[in-house]
Amino acid sequence: MPRLTAEGRRVLPGSTVLLADDVLTTGSTLKRLSMALSAAGAQVRGGVVLAAAAR
Repeated sequence: MPRLTAEGRRVLPGSTVLLADDVLTTGSTLKRLSMALSAAGAQVRGGVVLAAAAR
């Protein structure tokens, strides 16, 4: 049975995904999203970030 994302969309086991984030600060958003999608059966191949916050 397919699982659902937080927005209610279906994640099919075996789906290949690339994560995208607008601004990288700590990386926790990409990490948690990767973990959730992997747990739902998706294959996370990587991530892309548009900007990084200065620390």
